[in-house]
Amino acid sequence: MQLTNLLAQILLLPVLINHADALSVGAYFLALSFASLAGILVNFGTNQATIIDLQRASMENDRSRLRIIYSQAFAIRILPLLVGMLVSIFLGFSHSLGNYSILSILLIIAEFLSPLFYLIAFQQMKIYVLLNFLFKFITFWVIWLCRNEQQLVQLAIIVPGISMIILNLTMLSIIKKREGLGVSLKLSSDTWHTMRTHVPVVANNMTVHLQQSVFLFSISGVASPVFLSAYGFIDKVVGSIRLVVSSYNASFIPIATSAHHTGFSNWKTLRSKHNMVITILSLIAAAVLFFFSEELVRLFLLGGKEKSAEFIAMSGQLLRMISLVPLLIALNALNIMELMMESRFNDYLLAGIIVLLFSASGAVFTHLGLKTAYLGFYPFYIESVSLLIYLFFVLRNRKNHL
Repeated sequence: MQLTNLLAQILLLPVLINHADALSVGAYFLALSFASLAGILVNFGTNQATIIDLQRASMENDRSRLRIIYSQAFAIRILPLLVGMLVSIFLGFSHSLGNYSILSILLIIAEFLSPLFYLIAFQQMKIYVLLNFLFKFITFWVIWLCRNEQQLVQLAIIVPGISMIILNLTMLSIIKKREGLGVSLKLSSDTWHTMRTHVPVVANNMTVHLQQSVFLFSISGVASPVFLSAYGFIDKVVGSIRLVVSSYNASFIPIATSAHHTGFSNWKTLRSKHNMVITILSLIAAAVLFFFSEELVRLFLLGGKEKSAEFIAMSGQLLRMISLVPLLIALNALNIMELMMESRFNDYLLAGIIVLLFSASGAVFTHLGLKTAYLGFYPFYIESVSLLIYLFFVLRNRKNHL
């Protein structure tokens, strides 16, 4: 499903670049960035911790608890939704391009309505994937047909937002009819307790989102426009890799939770096998990124206007620098999964904060007189640090199983 979403974004990018002015396109990406951050807040860890809770309730054959967890997931999201909407409205009235952030409310509401946590937990993704593909196809063609309209960029936010709301409402009705599970917005004492346990998960997810933002801000004053543009492109590649890895591991959570539930040694065995598979796949991806870097840049741009030789060469060089980043992200995802299954939420948060501090310290690199191109090693640096820090907390926790 995430591959469909990524493909839709890639296809949409050159349409906007070629038919909208630079200021509007920049505002579009800013609105998407805000919507992404607000989505993390609104989701409030339900796509991670709640999946594990649902799996445990299912393995214990506790249907009553499963119903509570499902409905509670939406109750948890209601306050973050209100916060996200209020911030969007505030930005809308406080900035000249604020209308884009107001439109992003549609994407935030879509996240609130998402039943993805339930579908992943019980591996019921077929209908959702098919409908998502259909809606993405329709969305792209609507925007393509409106490519010469003055309000193109606004439509590029409105149409996907409405389509995702309709898709999620459709899936909620299917779940209601098939499983008898309904949505409740009641904030009980149990809901407040669950929200408190999810706070470290949400905070960690936000630190991950901020890692790249801190570095991008620090290089904005020292790097050339071409490097900034190329690094922005690479940043989106890294973000896409993280999204694919997260999606893949989310689908792996039910299997991992089952193995962990039957015994920690079973989980360790499963993890070792999984590590081998993702290492092989990641090394293949690394080889493609390293040896076909400039060809990939040309393919990703799909005829966009930023196709100068200097930009392609710089982007190709940066792609080679991050070629091992997919491996680091994939391996670390299993560390994060283990901390989640062990309910080590405080360790999860602390690790995220430490990584964010290393991210801030990475800004020092921009003032050491290094060649600008060397700053492209930052994603490799921060993902290596992240892998080591999360591994430290995992190994420390494993002492409890000796």
